[in-house]
Amino acid sequence: MSFHPPMVKNQIRSKWSQAVRKTVLDALRLVVEKTPVDTGHARMNWYPSFGQPDFAEISGTGQPNMSPPMDVASIERYEPVFLQNNVPYIGALEYGHSTQAPQGMVRLTIREMK
Repeated sequence: MSFHPPMVKNQIRSKWSQAVRKTVLDALRLVVEKTPVDTGHARMNWYPSFGQPDFAEISGTGQPNMSPPMDVASIERYEPVFLQNNVPYIGALEYGHSTQAPQGMVRLTIREMK
């Protein structure tokens, strides 16, 4: 059996990318499920970004894209991954403004994923 460093490196990168993608998608699914719904605008605005935060707010209501594109190059460069929501009232929802989610969404998701 021979040892091929480039092949091993590619296998490690592939496994790393798969693990990061799975973690991001699991976190996205959990936080979306916990987000209270009035119009659906807050729920629709959960999305990941890579390398740096994205400060855009998505217009509309409904369900977010639960299989967003993953920036594999950013993952493989070990860039930070942000799971974010930019609606102005997301902080109020996280800290109990809604009776649908008095314990928040993000804090519960983090506890669940530990």
